[in-house]
This record gives sequence, structure tokens and C-alpha cells, in this order.
Amino acid sequence: MSGAVILAASAALLAGCGKSYALFAQSSLPMPIIPQYPEIMLNLAENWKNINAIAISAAA
Repeated sequence: MSGAVILAASAALLAGCGKSYALFAQSSLPMPIIPQYPEIMLNLAENWKNINAIAISAAA
């Protein structure tokens, strides 16, 4: 289900977010970087403690 994570992170960027973290609940990252969106920081969900802010947005 990594496609849903990437889609949500890229939608956040297109909505105006300057930097986005994509956290994966897997044991390893599916890819090291997304070439189209280098401002999306890929990380594992187990490393969530290193992030000091979480923003969740939904657009209608």
C-alpha cells in the first residue's frame, strides 16, 4: 500500500505544503527517493518519534 502514502504526500505538496514526510509501516522503504517530488521525506513509521509536528489536511 505504499502508493497511497506517496499519493497523499504528493497531494499535500500540491495543496501548498512546503515539505512533507511520508511514513511507511513496512520494515524497509519501497524506494530511496521520489524523483518527481524530492521535498517528500521518506521514512519508516517506527521512526515517528523524530518528528515534532504532524499536520493532517483534507480538501473538499
